[in-house]
Formats: sequence, C-alpha cells, structure tokens
Amino acid sequence: MNTRRLLLDHLHRKFPALALERLESLAAETLVSNQVLKLPHAVWMQATDFVRACHELRHSSRYARTLERETQDRHLIDPGHDSIAMSYDFHLDASGTLKLIEINTNASFLALGDELYEAQNLAKPNPEFSSRAFEACVRRELSAVLGPGAPLKAAIVDEAPEAQKLFLEFLVYEQWFKSWGWDVAVRDSALDPSGFSFIYNRDTDFYLETERLAQLRRAWVQKTAALSPHPYQYLLLADKQRQIDWAVPGFFESIGLSEDSIRALRRHLPRVFDLNAESAETLWAQRKSLFIKPKRSFGAKQSYRGGSISRKMFEELIPQDMIAQEFIPAPELKFDVNGTPTSMKYDLRFYAYGDEVQTVMARLYQGQVTNLRTEGGGFTAISFEGLPRS
Repeated sequence: MNTRRLLLDHLHRKFPALALERLESLAAETLVSNQVLKLPHAVWMQATDFVRACHELRHSSRYARTLERETQDRHLIDPGHDSIAMSYDFHLDASGTLKLIEINTNASFLALGDELYEAQNLAKPNPEFSSRAFEACVRRELSAVLGPGAPLKAAIVDEAPEAQKLFLEFLVYEQWFKSWGWDVAVRDSALDPSGFSFIYNRDTDFYLETERLAQLRRAWVQKTAALSPHPYQYLLLADKQRQIDWAVPGFFESIGLSEDSIRALRRHLPRVFDLNAESAETLWAQRKSLFIKPKRSFGAKQSYRGGSISRKMFEELIPQDMIAQEFIPAPELKFDVNGTPTSMKYDLRFYAYGDEVQTVMARLYQGQVTNLRTEGGGFTAISFEGLPRS
C-alpha cells in the first residue's frame, strides 16, 4: 500500500468525521512520497542549535530596539508570546552542514506530518511531540494574551481556505482542536473574528496590511484574541530583510548574544545581499552563485536562479525589494520510483515552537524549486540514524 493510501486511511480511522471520499478529493497524488529519508543524528542537532539561537535572538531586548523604527512604522505590537507552527527550512551543503533557505511563520504540513509519522508507524524525531503537546503551545499563547481562564474557542483562518492546496491540513487541525474539547471553525481570514479567543493564522499577508484583514488586525492589536503566528514574530525572524541585517559584521556581538548562539547562526546562515542600485553591478558579476527572491514572500514566488536570469530581467528586479542569497544547491539522492532509479532533490523543514524543534519533514522534488507535482516526490518522513529515544 502506498504512503498516501496509508495516510488517508489513518486519518479516516482516527477522525471518522473526515470521510474517505473527501480525503481522496483533497489529497493530491503527489502530496506525500513513498520514501523515508535517512539522515545522521548530527543534522537534527544542527537544527536544534540553530532554533535555540534564533529563540535567544528573538527574545533579546537589544535586538528588538534595533527594529523600533520599523515596529512603529508598521504599527506593530509585541503581544508577549511566540508563534506556533513556525518552520526553519534548510538545504544540506556538500559538507553535511545545514544552510538556511528561509524562516516561515505560516509553515504547512506540521499536523499532517505528525499524522504521517503515525500512519507509517515510524519513530518520531522528537518523541515528546504530539497533538497534545501542540495544544500546550496553543494554551500558552492564549494565556499570554487573555489569561488562563480564556474560553477555548478557536478559528483557523486563511484567505478562501477551501481553495488552498492544503485545505486538508486545516481539517486535520480542526479535528485536533475538537479532540482537545475546543470549539473550532475554519474561516476566511477576512471575516469578523469576534467571539474567538484564539486564531491560528495561515494568511500570507504577513503584516496584516491589506484592507481585507482590517478586522483581524484590530483583534490582534486590541488583544481581544490571541493571534498566532503574528506580524511581530514575522518582523523579528521571518522577514528576509533580517538576513541582511544579520550579515552586518559584528551585529550579533553588538546585541549581546551568547557565543554559542553566534556560532550557530553564523554556521548555518548563507551569505545574503540587498539587491539595489548600489550593489547591482557587483551582484550581477556574482549572479551564478546567487538565488534572487523577494524580501516578503513565501514559497518560490518570484524566485530566480541567478545563473539563468537575463540582464533585462535582473535590472527589472532591482527596484522590487529583493534579496540575493548565496545559492546552496539542494542535495540529490536516487530513489526507486515505480522500479526506476530516479534522482530527486530534497530540502528539510524543521518545525519549532520557541526553542524546541517539534518535528521535521523533507520535500522531494525535481526541478528548480520545491513543488508537489513530482511523481514519487512530495512530503517525506525522516529517520535519523542514531537519534536517542526516550
């Protein structure tokens, strides 16, 4: 039986409200791979070190002060808590070192990934993580904003959620909340959030700047609900402008980060440059070693491999608020796909809350960027060789 079939059957058994027919219609044939990727324990430890360093950075008051002007210009608040379901996406370089692709505050496949490990009867990389552990994170966010006695009523929101490619995951989250005894609804992020105490936000308007999200922003700013992930977390960690700030020599030392955190950040951060009129000629000469993408976007939208871009396109990108990131090729492995040895690339997505890595998925694909269209590819569970078990 293939992995997709295992996952759908598992979801239906665990959550009978999810009819098999509906699951079939929502899960693309290439959503998950039949493979299990094996990696050394050292890779998990690298991710753990990096996430802990980012957590120290995020909670540094001196770091927050460097962003005071942007915080004020964007009319942001610090709600006093982290964000659930964040991810840190990496490539492994030729030496086996993780190199950051990006940090996400709207990461997909955490819930489905946890269920995939269960469906395949695989040991979880973090044996302490489960849907109940995730609930503890949600309750922590809720309590930070509304106190410990807040009503357990949640909304899972995105723009036109039923039209999203991973609407299936919203339904799994809905079942998780229900299993905890919460009232929960999946809703469009533009709707009035009144009456909900906790809002799991998957909308990709990261700063809640558009008029359609005015009510959601108001609920967040006025703290009538706990919103997670939230714009302040995005500003501190996920806005790609931060990688440019972090690249300034002596930056981490100037805000008093620990030596261990500085070492971890510098080890795993790629070189990043601001693409602007001043840097254009230098970056054009280095383009073959660069990957160009927007500062505030997600996935592979408007991303370009420097070595394949024309001069005309390059010049058109200069005023578009882009970064040029060191190109770290995705590692490749050969897998058996329907009896044929097939080379596929992969990246690694480590999900975290605060300073804890909760789980991890790989994405197998062919082509320039990750996709869910490669036969034999898709989200993939990972087995870490030598990972200690509790």
